[in-house]
Amino acid sequence: MLANALLQIYPDLQFGPNEPGVECAIYRENGVDSIVQWNRPEPQPNESELLAAFDALAWAKAEKKAELAASRYTAEIGGMVWNGWPVATDERSRISMLGAVIQVNMGLWSGGWKFADGVFRALTGEQVVAMSASVGAHVAACFAQESARLATLETADTLEAIAQVVW
Repeated sequence: MLANALLQIYPDLQFGPNEPGVECAIYRENGVDSIVQWNRPEPQPNESELLAAFDALAWAKAEKKAELAASRYTAEIGGMVWNGWPVATDERSRISMLGAVIQVNMGLWSGGWKFADGVFRALTGEQVVAMSASVGAHVAACFAQESARLATLETADTLEAIAQVVW
């Protein structure tokens, strides 16, 4: 295309040896030799080539993995009930809980805990440790559930089987 346009302007245009993907031409203008060089456009795949390269199962599995991770995270930080009280399980709450356990272990615990319903309740050191262990078990269970579903997903060999893997 470009070569034809250049030939119309410079009929004595000579094309030189080319590097892969590069076109070049030598021409003379006003007694001066010049070189024109341009990148050859990469051939674009046609629709059938694109469809042949598209792996629908791999794509669906990747999307399902992301969906499962999002569901696990929602469950992980969504809270739980301990001793009949709602406990926040987001990262900030878990870090605060870890700090409370450290205080218990150092003999410095003296207080209560603000639960997810906004109510402060007095807790003993043993209760703080038990609540923290329960939250840790909740988080571990969320990851175990995600892991089990990912294992099922790996064996799925049809789009229908992938769709059946749900949280």
